[in-house]
Amino acid sequence: SVVLSTTVGAVAAYFGGLADVAFMRIADVMTMLPFIAILVVLSALFDFQLIHLALVYGLLVGFGGQTIVIKSQALTIKVKPYIDAARVAGGGDWHIILTHMFPNLMPLAFLYMMITVTGAVFTEAALSFFGLLNIRMSWGIMINTAQASGYLLAGPGYLHLMIPAGLAITLFCSAFYLVGRALDEVVNPRLRRR
Repeated sequence: SVVLSTTVGAVAAYFGGLADVAFMRIADVMTMLPFIAILVVLSALFDFQLIHLALVYGLLVGFGGQTIVIKSQALTIKVKPYIDAARVAGGGDWHIILTHMFPNLMPLAFLYMMITVTGAVFTEAALSFFGLLNIRMSWGIMINTAQASGYLLAGPGYLHLMIPAGLAITLFCSAFYLVGRALDEVVNPRLRRR
């Protein structure tokens, strides 16, 4: 979803015109769709595996609000003097997009990557909790098993059945956030040491 939203946002901002209008109308429609409800309906209708969930989630989230925000950032980059200098020096459109716009969009893309991955983990856990995914084991299934056995409200003596899965989800999302913040310092051209 991050690759999709970054590419679409950069291309729409750079070229403008019909490409911009088409991509932004698709992004507007995707922003209005309740993607959790769509995932629940799709997983109830079809035999949903993790790869299917990843593809549908990536398309729904990647063409949504992320694209609009990244496009607005790309529009601010497009009017910078070094873009005009690269164009005057003979740089082609794709050369300018790949070598000048993408590196400056990467910090925002990594921020959205952190948000998207944590959202995907929570979405998978919620769909697994409701039994809508065809997978063998996940943290959502572990919490569902404790709930289905009647241990969810059985008192503090049974917390060991639910806390490890919930803690694993929380720690994984926190670890991914910290990795994303560390990568931000690597890919952000403004934070690089000279």
